[in-house]
Amino acid sequence: LFKNGSLPRKVESKDIYMGAIPFIFIQLVLVAIVIFFPQTVTIFLDKEKVLDLDKASEQIQMMGGGRTKAPELSAPALGAPAAASAVGGAAPPAAEDPMEAVRRALEQDKSKQ
Repeated sequence: LFKNGSLPRKVESKDIYMGAIPFIFIQLVLVAIVIFFPQTVTIFLDKEKVLDLDKASEQIQMMGGGRTKAPELSAPALGAPAAASAVGGAAPPAAEDPMEAVRRALEQDKSKQ
């Protein structure tokens, strides 16, 4: 562009580096702000929602997921040979109600806070 006469003088590397200095300075200032005030990074995020276990339980029951308790199945009822349980083989764990498992997990999480 200098040879065509579009620019009044030749652009040197020094000009490019000197033009970048203000932007580098701005970046350093922003890094310092984040280091000394880290809450500025998350200030505009939504607040954590509080979970009401009773209301959630009611909604699940209204959806038809609120069973009382699943029937426990023994090893022969599951199709396992009766000899395996008699010999000392471990019987499979009883089926657990998913609603109860969710409720216990939420209560444990709540007690940790």
